[in-house]
Formats: sequence, structure tokens, C-alpha cells
Amino acid sequence: MILQDDLKKVREIIASGWTQEATAVNARNSPVDPTSQHAVKWSLYGATIKVYSDTSAARLVRSLHRAMISLYSGYRTLKSFNAALGRTQKQVLIVIDLAIKNER
Repeated sequence: MILQDDLKKVREIIASGWTQEATAVNARNSPVDPTSQHAVKWSLYGATIKVYSDTSAARLVRSLHRAMISLYSGYRTLKSFNAALGRTQKQVLIVIDLAIKNER
């Protein structure tokens, strides 16, 4: 259940603000650490960093990666998927939703 909870947190973060510019940005769109209190938008990878817990970090990334490759072939990493030209927040949320569904 911890993994599903972490995936839901990742989804909440991306739904609240998403970026392709960096792992996280502040209100002026300047890059910041994903765990910074000044972060207002995150990439998919940045959101996973924000919610990492020691016990689920690798499982969280693997779950998101499995969902990503099942929907979008040709991407090797969460970073490359998130940064793809034309990528939308909605597409990122769909990947997260699939990962949550797969963990039930």
C-alpha cells in the first residue's frame, strides 16, 4: 500500500503544477531543488524525488517506468518521456494513473 500511496502523491504533485523545464521550478520558472519549499511545478522525475521514501524509491520509479513504456514506446527514462517535445501534463497524469491502477 505504501507504493500506491506514493504514486498518488506523485499524481497530486503533477496535477498541482507540471514543468518540462527542470526537475522543479519556482514561481518565476527558475530551477529549484524538487524538495525546495519554493518549488511550484515539477517534472515527473522531480515529483518522484519529492516523495521518495527509503523503502519505496526504486519500486516507485520501476512502477512509473513500467506504466510509461506500456503506453509510450521509445522512451528509456522518466526524464526523456517528460521532456519529449509536445508532451502534455495530461499524458504524464495518464501514466501515473496507470501505475496506480497496476499497483492495486
